[in-house]
Amino acid sequence: MIFSPTLILEGIFNLPNLEYLLLLLLPVFWGISFVSLSPLIPCIPSFAMNLLSQNLLQKDLLHHYSLPILPFIIIIIIKTIAQKQKWIHKKYIFLWSLISFIMLAKLGNFTSRYLISLDTWTASKEAISRIAEESSVLTYTYIAPHISHRSTVKLIEQEADINLEQFDHILLNDFLSQNEQVKEQVKKNNHFSLIFQKNHIYLFKKLINK
Repeated sequence: MIFSPTLILEGIFNLPNLEYLLLLLLPVFWGISFVSLSPLIPCIPSFAMNLLSQNLLQKDLLHHYSLPILPFIIIIIIKTIAQKQKWIHKKYIFLWSLISFIMLAKLGNFTSRYLISLDTWTASKEAISRIAEESSVLTYTYIAPHISHRSTVKLIEQEADINLEQFDHILLNDFLSQNEQVKEQVKKNNHFSLIFQKNHIYLFKKLINK
């Protein structure tokens, strides 16, 4: 990459990164000033990883990748307010915050997708407790942070042609659209056995002696 700076530039200056920056900063643009940006320095590594990554999941606000950056953005806003450098009236800040929330929160998910996650969370925790730390696991993005200390974790959303044989456990959620194809593959594979099923959560384990 040192000898090909264009690769770095192409990795940074692209449409997904522009969309990511807008998602991250536009809702709080009123509280950001150039003289208050110093708190961003500690989160430069996380910020750079998200910008340079080819994984689009790192360029949205639905997943955990931007969480390390959030506290520093809040500090910038506090610093800006303390120095009285904000340039928008309070009522417009409130209105803009409300608009941003409505646009980004996906309110329809509060009565569908988010409730489904609550219903399945207890079952997911039970299934996770049955997975040994040395196991390799295939599962979803939203579960991955909770099993990150397993030896290998791969995401169903990123795997185009999944070789099931490389995994010791496969953790599925019956409500998710990506599930059906993978579940059918696992059921037809004689090397895996269903060891846990509850509230639409399925945990398959590879059979050692098959």
